Amino acid sequence: MVKVEPGELLQILPRLDSSRSRSYLSIFGDVTIERTGYGHDRLEVALLDARLHLPRRQYSYLLQQWLAAFVIDDAHAEAVQKLQTILGISIPVRASENLNREQASGVELFQDSSPVPEPSQEGGIIMVSADCKGVPLVRSALAGIEEDETRETPAPSSPHHRRGKGEKANTKRMAAVGAVYTIEPFVRTIDEVIDELQRKKAKRRRPHPQHKRVRADLLLGKVSLFVWLVDELCRRNPEGTNPDISLLVMSWK
Repeated sequence: MVKVEPGELLQILPRLDSSRSRSYLSIFGDVTIERTGYGHDRLEVALLDARLHLPRRQYSYLLQQWLAAFVIDDAHAEAVQKLQTILGISIPVRASENLNREQASGVELFQDSSPVPEPSQEGGIIMVSADCKGVPLVRSALAGIEEDETRETPAPSSPHHRRGKGEKANTKRMAAVGAVYTIEPFVRTIDEVIDELQRKKAKRRRPHPQHKRVRADLLLGKVSLFVWLVDELCRRNPEGTNPDISLLVMSWK
């Protein structure tokens, strides 16, 4: 029995004559899975994929998670090399790039759909912080971004372009990073702040941030980040009853 919502069309797919195989690459190696397929006119489905919770691509979810953890600190080529050294599994650099891009596509939707924390779980002070970091861009990526911003097509750069005096090898773009969280007041005496020993003792009772949410933006920069910071501040302190502290480290031109 298939439940169909009003207005939806139910398409019955015939069973295919031959089974369909797919590769499944996990941390233990490559496995070929044979499945019964159903399809018609370039539309094919395999019910076993859903039953086994198989990923859309051949790489297991755990393998994707480990690869993403390496990519956070290293370039894709170095990340896949480390994974190959540990597991003996070879993953193309292009596949790592595509996986990372697909994983990032759902971040904004997830962040926007995150519910507002319960007031009983929040601290008495709401903190807002932001900082900027210069990220080097290769010439081809920089040209694409400048084209989107100015809507003008820049002249293509020669691969053997000789830099002029004072011209840098690459151009940096400012990535903006912001965070919003709540925390309870940390009351200390002057002696506790000045004295190192008392400071270490006071650290044991230091309150921890509650429901800390962090967002970074490279393409849209500071304006987009500040829109999110203000929106998050209004959602978590709608009446303005809690004091808020903002720590912003960035330059403006």
